[in-house]
Amino acid sequence: MGLPKYKVGENPEDLLRVGTIHSHCNSEAFHSDVDKADEKFDDGIHITIGNISLLPSFSCSLVSDGAR
Repeated sequence: MGLPKYKVGENPEDLLRVGTIHSHCNSEAFHSDVDKADEKFDDGIHITIGNISLLPSFSCSLVSDGAR
């Protein structure tokens, strides 16, 4: 069974969405298979923050036209 497809909702009028940011709490920052599947349909900069209780770690990706 494959991962569920992610659908980006409409942007509010007069706003431009340029990416996403979320945390993996106390785990290392990385882009999971679910994150990668979500990003595929959402152009922009995607940031994941990890280890938020310690020294935070960051992972970023850039997606354009479905290419990571």
